[in-house]
Order: sequence, then C-alpha cells, then structure tokens
Amino acid sequence: MVKSLRRSELYKKIWENGISKTASELNTTTYKLKDAAKSGNIPLPDNSYWSNLHVGNSVSKLKLPNSKNDYIIDIIEKHKSTTKIEKSILIDITKNEDSLTKNKTIQEYFPNIDFKNPRMINKAMNNTTVPKTMPQKKERFINDFMDERKKEKNSYFGVRESTEYINSKNYIGTLYFHKRDNIEISTNALIVTNTLLKVLNNAGAVVTLDDKNLRILFEDAKLILGCHVPSRQILVGPEDKRWNEWNNKVYIPANETIYFSLKLDKFWGELKPIRHEIDESDSDYIRRVLIKIISFIPQSREQIEKDRLQAIEAAKEEKLKEIQRDKHEQAYKELNSLLNKTRAHQIAVQLNLYLEDSNIENVEKLKYFFELSDWIDGKTNNNILTDSDRQKLIDDFFNVQKSYNNPFY
Repeated sequence: MVKSLRRSELYKKIWENGISKTASELNTTTYKLKDAAKSGNIPLPDNSYWSNLHVGNSVSKLKLPNSKNDYIIDIIEKHKSTTKIEKSILIDITKNEDSLTKNKTIQEYFPNIDFKNPRMINKAMNNTTVPKTMPQKKERFINDFMDERKKEKNSYFGVRESTEYINSKNYIGTLYFHKRDNIEISTNALIVTNTLLKVLNNAGAVVTLDDKNLRILFEDAKLILGCHVPSRQILVGPEDKRWNEWNNKVYIPANETIYFSLKLDKFWGELKPIRHEIDESDSDYIRRVLIKIISFIPQSREQIEKDRLQAIEAAKEEKLKEIQRDKHEQAYKELNSLLNKTRAHQIAVQLNLYLEDSNIENVEKLKYFFELSDWIDGKTNNNILTDSDRQKLIDDFFNVQKSYNNPFY
C-alpha cells in the first residue's frame, strides 16, 4: 500500500513531529520515510536540532529547497504482520474444511493484497489433499524427475549414459532436492512435492525451473522455492559397519520427509525454511506453505515495482549519457574539422608566400602551383589528388615542422 502527500506537507510533518512519529503516523518505516524524503529533496533534522529544542534553545529549520515545486510524494507503507493471519487461516481450515467458502475468502484474510484470482486460490486451498500414493497423472517436474531417476538406475553404475547429453543445450535438468549425498528421496517426499506443485498450478501460479530451485510467478509476485530432504547427523563407533577411519559422522533421514523454503526472486539472502510443525498433517503443511507464499506477495510486488522504477531511471540516465556522447562526438568532429581547415589554410598561406618570392619563370607551372595551394586550402577541387592525399600532406607537413623544431628528434 502507498500513501501520497504533498512535498511541503511531508516536510512540515517531519520537522514538527520527527522521523519516528511521522513514520508511525504514515504506517511506514523510518527507512522508507527517509528514502521518500531523500527522493523529494527534503532536508532532515539531526539529533542536535531535537536536543536543543528539548532544552529550550533557539533552533532554526533548514529551508525546503525549491518550495514552489510542491509535487506529490508516494510513501510505501510497511507490511502488516502475517503471523496471526496465517494462524487464523490454519485454525479455520483444520477445524472446518469449507471455511474459505462458507466463512471467509482469501481476500478477507489478506485485506492488504489486491488479488487477481481469489476464487482460484480459495478453490486450490480447499481442495488441498495429499494422497497416500503417487497419482497416475503427475505434475511435469515430478514426472521428469522420476523418468530421469529411472534412466540413472538403468544406466551403467547408476550414471547417465552420456556426459555430452548433460552438457548439451537441449538438457535443462530436472527438479533438484537439497540433501546429503547418501540420503534417499522417499516416495512420500515426491508425493508431497507433487501435491504442492498441483496446488500452485490450481491457484494460478506459473512454476518454472531455476537452477537448483523453483521459480514461482504468482499474483504478480516472483518467488524462489527450494525443496529439501532433511537429515540429521549421528556419531558411530568402530563396531558400526558405517564407521571408517577417516570419518565417524554419518547422516540419517530426519523425522520429516520433506520441507520447503522460500525467498523473493533476485533477492540476496538465504531461503527461509518452512518446517513441519508437530503433529501437522501433510495436507495442512501444504496449505501453510501456500499461505506463506501468499504472505510474500506484497513484498515481492514492492520489490518488482522498485526494480521497474530503477530500470526507468537507469534508462533515462543511459539516454542522457548517450545524448552527451553524441554531443561530444559532434563537437569533437566539428572542432577537428575546423583545426584541419586552419592547418590547411596555414600551409596554403605559407605556400603562396613562397611562390610569390620564388624564381619560377614557367608561368603555367607557377599557375599550377597556385592552383594546388588553393586545393590544399579547400577552395578548389583536383582531378588527380584526393581528400586523403590532402590530409596526409597536412599531417606530414606539421610532423616535419615538429621534428625540425625539436633539437632532440
């Protein structure tokens, strides 16, 4: 959500109430408020201003620059906590399977989110059921993963038949599970993951592969989802067949078969795990993962909008740089041309002076030399010599002069 107010109004609030109180009044954070003030070229009071004001000393406000330019400033509100919302949804869902259709819709649970397809989300939430066996019609990524695993088992030593196939452009990989090398992915883990993918598709999300994770495009939000097969570490002694002289630590499967993690797309940071709770069914867990994904929508939309505005600003800056480069290039060309003409004229003047003082008796030849002088000055054309000849002659002339004037050449 965004609050809009005039630049002068925001300046007045900040200098009368301070950053913290103004941020609280506008339902935003101090960081976002400072960012908005900076974008509006609004000066901020420092700590000495408030301390002097508190003890009764005279203080002076920094004036608002360009006060006549009183445009509207948008301030992004802070995100509302979704913890209580998630718990209330889960309580309703676990107590009454039809709660989302009879009592509340997903829009009512998340009033700060403007959903495009709330009915699809409601239906997907209500129809969330993790089956005991893998369905015949599996989701695409699960189907590809299981086919790939069969190929590995059937190939020599459990390795794919050709490394060239892996490195080829046609191979895009399959669904990746974060796990220890010795931990097997159970069928139940695949069933739960398949259910989550089905629920996301039914809710209107577009799911694609992204290296070792899944990319989710959902309600104009872009998120990254990770699939994890958890394990725990144990110590073994020499009497255990898993013990060896290099390592006495082994990993065994954990109580939960699978868990998922989430973060904003193109956001630096670790994926935040969404772990199973005690005595939580797989179906309730999938619902809770979907709720967590929904709770990320405002933050993702805000980041996407911020990236869009930054891209616009970057494009403007690049356009200005391009215009500046064009102006620079044009000015350089014009000045370079002027300098060349000046040098050519200087040569022509010296050449004319020489010809006037010369003892050339052949009138036709003298006339021809004067014509060449006019040509090098750019006054006439020549059927034999070219523009590149003129430039070379000018460069050679001044290079010879430079060499002649340099005693160390």
